[in-house]
Amino acid sequence: MGEEKRRLVTYLETQYNEKWLQHFSCKTKKAVWSELTQNGRTYPSLTTLYSHIRDSGLEYVLKGYLQYRETETIIRVLELDDIDLTSMIEMIQKLEQATEQKDQHVRQEAVA
Repeated sequence: MGEEKRRLVTYLETQYNEKWLQHFSCKTKKAVWSELTQNGRTYPSLTTLYSHIRDSGLEYVLKGYLQYRETETIIRVLELDDIDLTSMIEMIQKLEQATEQKDQHVRQEAVA
């Protein structure tokens, strides 16, 4: 699973890094926050984003989104329809489900 997630990150970085950064290039910090969080529906809060940007810079913060856990945000913001990306996400989800099933089985066996 870790290898698949690393492969997905590499794919996001090579295919979408430039487009991702360019998408936000002329926007205010508040506009960036609004898009990333759907007007505050998800993490981070506006003040937290400002703090992260102050500490690390906007580009660093935005590059932090090029991770498996943020693929939904990337797909939504960039309006992507990428079959390769979708395939990688589905593979990771299958592996996560299999791992969860194995963990459940181990917990059940431990109790029995």
